[in-house]
Amino acid sequence: APVIAFVHQTITCSSHLHAMIHALLLSTLLASAGALRPRTVIVTGATGKTGQAVVRELLKDDQTTIRCFVRNETKAKEVLPEHPRVRIGPVDLEDPENVEQRTLDGDADAVVWCATGLASDGSTLIDQISLPTLAKALPKVSRDAPPNCVMLSSAAVTRPGWSSRKQKKFERSYDIPIVRLNPAGILGKKLNAEKKLARATPAF
Repeated sequence: APVIAFVHQTITCSSHLHAMIHALLLSTLLASAGALRPRTVIVTGATGKTGQAVVRELLKDDQTTIRCFVRNETKAKEVLPEHPRVRIGPVDLEDPENVEQRTLDGDADAVVWCATGLASDGSTLIDQISLPTLAKALPKVSRDAPPNCVMLSSAAVTRPGWSSRKQKKFERSYDIPIVRLNPAGILGKKLNAEKKLARATPAF
């Protein structure tokens, strides 16, 4: 089984978000450490709507501790549950060295990457900068183990690169809002982040 699970979702949260999170996290991610319990899961972007939902789902497993990597501790304390198994700490996702150090500073069995957004250069996604580093800092898992790194990406990341022939053949799949809009070339950036993550992990 792959070490990486790429979770494709639309840029805007759909009505099926909570069902997706529940099915994925509880059946796949929480099994990632095998028989190891208790376990610790890092959540980036924990203050966003999706990140908050992920934290709530993870808390349903009473053997799981959540380390929330956030930019704004004040906001995090306002929107995240006050719980002994929820630990909040500041991390600079534009600084791979900071991400690696913060990961290694505590226990970490798995990560759910919910963060996204452009870095200070205005063109690079933070996903492209630090997610590969974070994945490398996690404990190694065997090839037959469930994934221990979940990246929330986007739907249709490969479709802007389809040939004109393929676009016509699968017109209804290609001609959808996220592909037509593709703000700031987000789909290509997400695809690039996925590829970097795949290269960062020896077994996927």
